[in-house]
Amino acid sequence: MTERESFHASSAASQIVISQYGDAAALTTVDETLPPPAAGEIRVRHTAIGVNYVDIYHRTGLYRLPSLPAVLGVEAAGIVEALGPNVDTVRLGQRIAYAGLPTGGYASARNLPADRAIALPDDVPDDAVASLLLRGITTYMLLTYVYSLKAGDTVLVHAAAGGLGLVLVQWAKSMGARVIGTVSSPAKAELAISHGLDHAINYRDKDFVAEVMRLTDGEGVDYAIDGIGGKTLLDTLSCVRPYGMVAN
Repeated sequence: MTERESFHASSAASQIVISQYGDAAALTTVDETLPPPAAGEIRVRHTAIGVNYVDIYHRTGLYRLPSLPAVLGVEAAGIVEALGPNVDTVRLGQRIAYAGLPTGGYASARNLPADRAIALPDDVPDDAVASLLLRGITTYMLLTYVYSLKAGDTVLVHAAAGGLGLVLVQWAKSMGARVIGTVSSPAKAELAISHGLDHAINYRDKDFVAEVMRLTDGEGVDYAIDGIGGKTLLDTLSCVRPYGMVAN
């Protein structure tokens, strides 16, 4: 038996599964035996698993999954322990990470399309990449593809002390932007400022539209990133300069 074939033996995996949509009580632990990876797939033994707010949306059914039962989780890091046929982009024993659909990260191991795997350099810890990859991809999209951020731009970030918000703040600052952020408490303001935020607006105490316009001398921001929606989106439209952009 070759090394590649020896890694094809079925493997046990513990999984966190939902059989119906609901609250946290819908989560159950199931032990499964994984089949050998199919053509174009790899098997990954997880070393760190990311937990994201989107997992709650999947659990409750706000974002419907293709079918149930299903394993939750959209990002993780791990070690490649089996290769399916026609896989030559990764090697056995390699450290990789991934993010995005299909779900399946809440497991000790899983089979995964090989083209989802991102090879990890030695100096990037597993837990760091498993908790940041999805946010990093999102931030890159928002600051590069949705809007091409330039040095000197002024950006408004809602929930600036949140998981995505802190990444957005640091990334935008590294690109030379001025960053204004909304937060819900003094402690969150302090946290966001410690990560580079220029101005924190506690929306519970102040009208953030009026504050943004004051901070920009009535001109408005070049770009606003709104992950909240609803009335916040309507108010945010009043914070952006003519021909600026809002990402909702």
